[in-house]
Amino acid sequence: VASDGSFAVLDQNEYRRHAQQMGYSPELCAILEAEFTALQDEIRKKNPPFTPDVIAGWYAKYRSIREEK
Repeated sequence: VASDGSFAVLDQNEYRRHAQQMGYSPELCAILEAEFTALQDEIRKKNPPFTPDVIAGWYAKYRSIREEK
């Protein structure tokens, strides 16, 4: 989640690969997909911890760590 509230979905290919390699059950995949959708909804609604002030705080921390390197 970026400081402006936008977000990018990462590692979907890794999830699909692991699901196939490790034989995730259809029930498990359904649970994971439902929870993933719920998480995206929480981000879009800006519910905690995805409120602008919390995002800005974590983004500032990320930038300070990145600048130290």
